[in-house]
Amino acid sequence: MITESAREGFRRRLERRWDELVGEVERTEEALAFLERSRPAELPEEGQEEAFALSLKSLDEMERRELEDVAAALRKLMAGGYGRCESCRREIPPERLEAHPSARLCLACKQGTEAG
Repeated sequence: MITESAREGFRRRLERRWDELVGEVERTEEALAFLERSRPAELPEEGQEEAFALSLKSLDEMERRELEDVAAALRKLMAGGYGRCESCRREIPPERLEAHPSARLCLACKQGTEAG
């Protein structure tokens, strides 16, 4: 069972991570926009630039997924369902939440989804 003070600590950590991720997404999108604006026609390094742009887009997608996870965790905190595995509905151990506050699955269910 998660104590009220622990719940408040998780809320603060999740809100801090939300702010960090929003900043990271904004910086990534600015970098992508800069690449689009400054793309010269057919330079020899175009392959490198394309690879960099793809890496930035991939990073942007990962950041957005993490933002979704953080938002879901914050909604659960407000609704009272925080700390429950979305798969088996058991309580997620506090140690897992300490390591990964936006965890949606307990470790057993997470490992099961990765193995399958």
